[in-house]
Amino acid sequence: MSGKHSSSKRRRSNSSANEPSSRSQKESRGSGSASTSRSKGKGKGKGKGKGTGKKKGYRMAKKEVKDKQATGTQGAIRLHCRIMWGLFAQNSIPPPVLPATMAAFNARFSRDDDVDISAHIEDLVENAMPAGEKALAAVVDVQTKALLGRGQIALDTRRMEETHLQLIFNTIARAGLDRWAPDLFGPPESSYNVLHKQIALSTFQSVAKSFGYTHMKVNLNNLLSFNLLSKLYDSFVYNYMTEIARKEATSQGRVGREQMKAVVRNRRVTLADSRSQYLRNQGYRSELVQLAEDPDAHSDDELIPNVSPAKYAIYDKPGRSSLLCGLFRYADGQAKSHDQRSGVREMRTREEPNPSAGPSPWFKRHPENVPIDYFTPDYWNQELTVREKVEYMNNGIVLPLEAHCHSLDSITKWKSLSTDEFMKKFGNDKLALYNMPTEDELARLAEMDEEDEEDEVDEDLMDEDDESGSGSD
Repeated sequence: MSGKHSSSKRRRSNSSANEPSSRSQKESRGSGSASTSRSKGKGKGKGKGKGTGKKKGYRMAKKEVKDKQATGTQGAIRLHCRIMWGLFAQNSIPPPVLPATMAAFNARFSRDDDVDISAHIEDLVENAMPAGEKALAAVVDVQTKALLGRGQIALDTRRMEETHLQLIFNTIARAGLDRWAPDLFGPPESSYNVLHKQIALSTFQSVAKSFGYTHMKVNLNNLLSFNLLSKLYDSFVYNYMTEIARKEATSQGRVGREQMKAVVRNRRVTLADSRSQYLRNQGYRSELVQLAEDPDAHSDDELIPNVSPAKYAIYDKPGRSSLLCGLFRYADGQAKSHDQRSGVREMRTREEPNPSAGPSPWFKRHPENVPIDYFTPDYWNQELTVREKVEYMNNGIVLPLEAHCHSLDSITKWKSLSTDEFMKKFGNDKLALYNMPTEDELARLAEMDEEDEEDEVDEDLMDEDDESGSGSD
């Protein structure tokens, strides 16, 4: 396509149709340094959601936790609460409080009773042993679930001394509770929730002072500050866990889906780190390293069930260049060989299944700010819209034609070149395969954007007229 056009994203709404369009400009655009034309780390806008269900003011910032040297203590309190709840996975849902449970509590702790809950629980903790039959059954249940669990929470629970678990659950039983279950949607200051908080913190202090959480690196000085422990508890229970309960209440299975999505993305982040590190260590062009650093440029994968040792099926990445994919897979192989020689833990084994696994069900959008040749020429020319092309057309070329990638000798000739040298010797030949938006297409986009802006102004004026006339008779 003739009439290739240089344009920036910002100029889409006001670009001029009279700008020159020549072969030399196409080359200039394609040779633009990806490290400058692609803003690293650009992300989508993150609006603040409304009505999250979180209790205002209970979130404790990471900096505050770190400043108080309470990171280990925070982790231990979270584990302590999960043990009492019986929740041993990140996506476990805290149970709701049953009406019968609340009725039984109200019968035991009437508002008319002058009960010092704090003193009452401290007395129960001091006299919690020996454990009763109910507590022993709860301990066995916890140990069984932890044994069957696979994550870090289950592993940390298995490290707990049985006598410490007995103290926890006997205190719960002697407090008259069938189970420990705070009312996440009720007021934190209610008698019911105060009782649960006191049980959690008093038993936590007792276990921690007995070195039950040494493996969690608890700062024992933190145990002297009940105010700090209270803030850590409230942040976890009334911020983090309440949000999990709210999400699940609004959409069943949502928490599990979000957790799986996070796991898949974390695997992709690890993959990006490994590949970009290899390319960096081998002296590849900075534009290519920057592309590899973007997790969205890599494929998702999923654990293949009932296969040992573990293997992961690779999902397709629609539109991505097979040449780029081949380079990434080569980097995987080299990284794995390096790990074997170094005696460190090797990368996961990933493979393309037959038949194909298809596109990822988790992340379907194209990555932002990738170079032009992230896409295959056919996909760019036939699938992307003009507006989509405008988003990428200034992002440069990072790889030569396939003929220059078949051997280490041929790769060595281009992998460390400057942007200008690379484009002159290799990049412009690759760029010629991609059809860029024409001047007419870009001018039409600009006109459409201006029309949209005018429509928005008209709507605003109509809204103002409606407001000014709403108070008149």
